[in-house]
Amino acid sequence: MRFRPNTALKAAITRLPKRLAALAEPDVKSAVAWRTFELNPMMGMGMGMMGMGMIGGPGRLASDHGDRHLRMMGINGRAFAMDRVDVTAKLGTTEIWEISTGGMPMAHPFHVHGASFRILNKSGGKPAAHEIGWKDVVLVEEHAEILVRFDHPAPPKMPFMYHCHVLEHEDHGMMGQFAVV
Repeated sequence: MRFRPNTALKAAITRLPKRLAALAEPDVKSAVAWRTFELNPMMGMGMGMMGMGMIGGPGRLASDHGDRHLRMMGINGRAFAMDRVDVTAKLGTTEIWEISTGGMPMAHPFHVHGASFRILNKSGGKPAAHEIGWKDVVLVEEHAEILVRFDHPAPPKMPFMYHCHVLEHEDHGMMGQFAVV
């Protein structure tokens, strides 16, 4: 495929504006709750990351074999459970979620389904220019605070999820569920 500009046409835009868009600062005072989430990469077994592939065999979670106690990953000390709702938020509200790596030297891309958020800070500093808009993933290297907006309902029988976006971490239990009522 070739693209050939039509030189007979006059350009409609000849220069970019100094500012492309204006975005209001996050309204922290609108938050109705403050929640903390500690990402726990190695709960329980004390094994290194190399041992993860042994749980349940290739492509299987420990819980596939009834071995829930073998899972090594979690959030707030708890591995994911399909039958548990970890958080319930009120529709139309905002909350501040504080996410930390628990002192472990590994970055975790933290993803929230069904809600958008603004990054308030990362490890105590302001977010970079590309991080100031509405997001659904934040890279947590040590600590991050986000202002989450709950605009979509999710009853407890059909909750949304939040999790680390490293596939091995979510597969081994670094996930949670939240309802929006």
